[in-house]
Amino acid sequence: MAKTGAQHATENAVSRPLRNVLPLYIFAGGLALALLAAGADLIGCAALLGENGVLRDQLILRGLVIAAIGATADFTLGQRRLLAWLKPIALDWQGLVKFASLIAQLGMLVVIMRMCYLEHHAFYHQVMRLAFYGFIIHHLLPRELRLPFFIVLSLAGILSVFGLADSAWLLGISLVLIGICHAPIPFGARVTILLAAGGFLTAARFGLIPVPWTKAIWPILASMFMFRFIIYFYDFKHNKAPVGLVNTLAYFFLLPNVAFPLFP
Repeated sequence: MAKTGAQHATENAVSRPLRNVLPLYIFAGGLALALLAAGADLIGCAALLGENGVLRDQLILRGLVIAAIGATADFTLGQRRLLAWLKPIALDWQGLVKFASLIAQLGMLVVIMRMCYLEHHAFYHQVMRLAFYGFIIHHLLPRELRLPFFIVLSLAGILSVFGLADSAWLLGISLVLIGICHAPIPFGARVTILLAAGGFLTAARFGLIPVPWTKAIWPILASMFMFRFIIYFYDFKHNKAPVGLVNTLAYFFLLPNVAFPLFP
């Protein structure tokens, strides 16, 4: 059956936005693959890529090739959004000089901390390096992507310090506590469930209830929710809490928390 003009117009209207944004997704996916492979040792996944580093180098190369394909497609078939994003950055020479000076200062700080073994290994070897690379990427990202990237960076810090198993438990417990706040039940019922959850975690902390995670996550879990959760729950009741999943996760998951339990 031959398609009518209206059907062709509808298909074109649907495919055009996809054609415009698909190159960006390809570019972002390739770049993410390259960055994840390059930073595998920072997030505790280097063992998955082999000991000799050949697989890591292959993934980095493939990621860069995919990113190059996406950038080329955006320049030839899309709306040249990458060029529109990079052009203001490249033309702002004063901003680039200031940014380069900040990178140099932060890089020197990272080197000094590693040379002097300041704080503990997780801080100067993993968290500070993540903060250094994350600072560069965060600055170059569009404004609307910076907060989601900060969440990803914070989660990467948790993974790098605690490993996959403990990180999964820490994230799971955190999401359950946050989810209780948003449960579609009366406020008093939510308070009761939170008190019960707090009692369970307290008993588990004192060893009265066996749990599958290690003791290492207790100080970090407490630092994330001890004070922040009280303020969040109060603001949530009075409609003042951060709106949206991204803002909520950014409120609780802060990169310094994995190294500084008393971080406010």
